[in-house]
Amino acid sequence: MTPLISNLQNLDLLSVGMAVAGMIILGFVTFFNNFKSVSNRVFLCLAVVASVWGIVNYLSYQIYPTELAFLALRLVMFFAVWSAFFIFTFSYVFPSERIKFSPYYKWVLIPLSTITAFLTLTPLVFTKVAEISADGHISRVINGPGIFMFGALVTFLHLGGIIFIIRKIIGSDKIQRK
Repeated sequence: MTPLISNLQNLDLLSVGMAVAGMIILGFVTFFNNFKSVSNRVFLCLAVVASVWGIVNYLSYQIYPTELAFLALRLVMFFAVWSAFFIFTFSYVFPSERIKFSPYYKWVLIPLSTITAFLTLTPLVFTKVAEISADGHISRVINGPGIFMFGALVTFLHLGGIIFIIRKIIGSDKIQRK
């Protein structure tokens, strides 16, 4: 391995490590600031899930045995669902200390997110490895029919989260906006 590539991989690891450490610290500091607040608890969940997603994402392109790399790719998708779910949930509950979740949230969104997350671990989302690059990394996979459910749910959760935040900003007074 050339020194340049080795240094770039070290920078890669350093940047992922710093991002993960920052998210975990911010999540726990926020949580311990007021552990009774639903916003703080959801933010901690988001920080932990996003950190695990970042680690697994980093590992997915560092692992060379194809079987392990393929499993890591599936785990990236698994944690991507939960990351999107907690982004949506944080947007839904912020800045409340207490909230009553709607029946739609409890009986549709949570089960749908759970099913989709576990679906990503099956061949229904990624069927198999289609191509391996010259350096031994997975360069292409064959998607299964479950990729559409994954894409639709993650898109819905992200857009829904953005819409919730925009509506809360527009509908808030000056003090709450800050």
